[in-house]
Amino acid sequence: PANGSSGGVTDFSDYSTSTGKWGSPSGLYGAVYPYAATNSTMTAKVDTTAKTLHATGSVAIGDYAGTGLTFSQCATVAAFTQVQFTISGSIGDCDLELQIKTFSQTPTTADPPGGCDSSTTSCYGYPVVKKVIVPTSTATDVKKSLSDFSGWSADNAKQVVGVQWQVTAASTLTAACDVDINITNIKFLP
Repeated sequence: PANGSSGGVTDFSDYSTSTGKWGSPSGLYGAVYPYAATNSTMTAKVDTTAKTLHATGSVAIGDYAGTGLTFSQCATVAAFTQVQFTISGSIGDCDLELQIKTFSQTPTTADPPGGCDSSTTSCYGYPVVKKVIVPTSTATDVKKSLSDFSGWSADNAKQVVGVQWQVTAASTLTAACDVDINITNIKFLP
């Protein structure tokens, strides 16, 4: 990753509304996406004025939903030790996870496809930091060491295909979580 600086992924100043992509085809680039389990909802779009990934939705009790960036090619982050992003907003009483998507755990049916055949094995076992932060209305820079991610390895550092933020609702909650978050300034740090 080197958008804007060494280790830079995107601050969405490089987002093109005509292509729906961030970054540059001559470097690291990709798209944004939402995802949600059966009983939850999530939408995601780039706010070109605020230069943020804006995600909104509702996460049902015992369920999950999220948003992320997919890279159009594998990136190597072996020279970096941390990941950073800026976040603001709210997720109710839910927890926020940060996941690093790897090629080996991304299904072959994904767009772009990964290397995990979901018909024969379990996919989506991405390295993760749970309870990464409780977002507030004040934009906050978050830095996490790659060694803090469960399942992180030197092999994973050579096959990064995205990052995603997942909101999870414990089965002990009494109400769904309303989600409204803004994310920007995504980068890997030495």
